[in-house]
Amino acid sequence: MRPSRPGRKAGTPVPAAPKEPRKPAVRAELPSGWETMRPATIVCIMRPGLSYVNYGSSGDNTNGMQHLGITVDNQEFHAHGRSKKIARRNVAVKVCNSLFGTNFTYDDTT
Repeated sequence: MRPSRPGRKAGTPVPAAPKEPRKPAVRAELPSGWETMRPATIVCIMRPGLSYVNYGSSGDNTNGMQHLGITVDNQEFHAHGRSKKIARRNVAVKVCNSLFGTNFTYDDTT
């Protein structure tokens, strides 16, 4: 039997040191076949764990514009669209074209 440390009862578990959360892997190269992927999918693959910020909408319910943003590699990107889905795509297009060198087109239909 081992001697116990002073101030600790015998048989009490030693608390484990908290582990730091593991950061998702950041990719340097675009995945093969990126031309056929959606821009938001590429952002998720290249920089996993990001979340979009909803800045609300402008206009009325029938033809309002949704405003979204995201921060990637300490750069902020903002875009808008007639729905959240289109706004999210437009933000992802800006990220992909700016950071990854793609040539996606921005959906500016209103």
